[in-house]
Amino acid sequence: MILNARQNGFIFNFPKGFIVDSVVNKYEKYVKRMPIPYDTVNDFINSTIQQVNFPTLRTIDTAEQIRPGGFKQTYKSATTLQNLIQRDFTVTFKLGEGFINYWILYENIIKFLDFQNPEQYLQDFRLLLLDNEGIVMASVLLQQPVFTSLSEIQLNYATSTPQFSTFSIGFKCNYVDVKLEIG
Repeated sequence: MILNARQNGFIFNFPKGFIVDSVVNKYEKYVKRMPIPYDTVNDFINSTIQQVNFPTLRTIDTAEQIRPGGFKQTYKSATTLQNLIQRDFTVTFKLGEGFINYWILYENIIKFLDFQNPEQYLQDFRLLLLDNEGIVMASVLLQQPVFTSLSEIQLNYATSTPQFSTFSIGFKCNYVDVKLEIG
């Protein structure tokens, strides 16, 4: 019996079309000639995802009222559920050889932020949480996401040994829809 939840029991992939066509066209030949060939640039980017933080509830403020005699009575929050859910999240990637996935995502962010781009939001993302047998326990739909940050990468002349390095992209979405799939 496994007593602790596995930390790798999730599925998160960017949807088809997440990487804009001009970026796909630029990097497709490079990605297809890699030692492990990928069918699409999007498949390659999805293969480098290492971690996603799960948006959860923020601190839930309560209402307090003072009753006769100085007794303080606490009531549940009057804030709507959608405003209680943390809507920012981060996706962490394994840094690829030659920083290739960093540059693909960097260009994708630049294209999205370009004022000539009429799109206000990215496509919705889906995060599936699994049990130890791979059964979906919950699905989280992250709706109307936008980019909020791209982390730095560390460059260092003093190190020449290969090591596992990561970088992150921050997102914020307008709605988080959590569905428990049990039963």
